[in-house]
Amino acid sequence: MDGNFDNIQELAYVESNIGNSNSRFYGEITQAMLSLADSPGSNNGTGLMQTLAAFAIRELYNKKTAAAKLAANKGNSCGCLRIELQKAKTVSLKKKDKEKKEKKKKKKKRLSFQHN
Repeated sequence: MDGNFDNIQELAYVESNIGNSNSRFYGEITQAMLSLADSPGSNNGTGLMQTLAAFAIRELYNKKTAAAKLAANKGNSCGCLRIELQKAKTVSLKKKDKEKKEKKKKKKKRLSFQHN
């Protein structure tokens, strides 16, 4: 290899010897390099390094967004629990208010019955 990738076998050979490239499947680096064949530096080490950097950034982005989603889901589950507790408390308070009103009505009935 002389620094330029004149044929796909050279690029595939380099890809097969790169470890931990953050690619999702074998051949993704080659595919990415070929899809940008008209871009400056795409047929040499510069384009290869840019592709490897892009995959590393993608991997970092995926980890960060996954962590953010997990944190958001944890927050939502606590939030849902909080909402459910508030609903239960509201229902309980409404039930107590209803019982108080019924007691007052019964008491009024007794008082009115006693006066008559």
